[in-house]
Amino acid sequence: MNVQFAEPTLESLDALQSECLVLTSFVDDRPLRGLAGHVDWRLCGRLSGYMQADFVDLELGRALLLPLPGERIPQRLLLLVGMGRRAEFDGSRFDAVCAATFRHLAGLHQRSVAMALPGRIGLDVALRGAISGLGQALANHLPPESILALQLTLLEPTEVQRELGEPMRSLTRRLDDHARSMLGMEADAPVPAPDASERPTADQASRDWRRGLVRLPPAEPSEGLAGEL
Repeated sequence: MNVQFAEPTLESLDALQSECLVLTSFVDDRPLRGLAGHVDWRLCGRLSGYMQADFVDLELGRALLLPLPGERIPQRLLLLVGMGRRAEFDGSRFDAVCAATFRHLAGLHQRSVAMALPGRIGLDVALRGAISGLGQALANHLPPESILALQLTLLEPTEVQRELGEPMRSLTRRLDDHARSMLGMEADAPVPAPDASERPTADQASRDWRRGLVRLPPAEPSEGLAGEL
């Protein structure tokens, strides 16, 4: 697993090679705020249009999957995850949004991801709680081979990056150790290459996400792949 940081700006997104962009928003954020608002502006208000048409449901854990082939955002896939109502957001909801995000990503087989953490780290959610919630979501909802192959970019302001740097390096080591242990791998064994035959599967029984946007219900809870990290 490799983790890097970038500023939550359109300029940073333009420079990233990530395939999937994950954004989060509250039900009562009208218009969209922060990076989600900037991306909506870049997409000429497309996300706002879906919200006005009641196509987007941003209740806790629900998501919108939007393909972006050759568009004004370099990432080819956008996942917008709902956080429920702003006044109800706390550490437990942060954990729930992280869990829903990685359950959706696991179903889509996404290993190159740029994401803004849910809420405001240090204000809505304490730093230690954010690290714990993110780590448990990764360990419990991504297969171990996906953890090892994950290229994760966290889109956070500079001051948050400074606070998250060392804790994230420690978390990355623990997650790698956990994943290797699950796979029965030696500590210095090379990471297996991703299976090239894997393809996104979300809701493909009725609709191919590469041809149009898809509303995703709250992902079904998994039994979990790990205990407390």
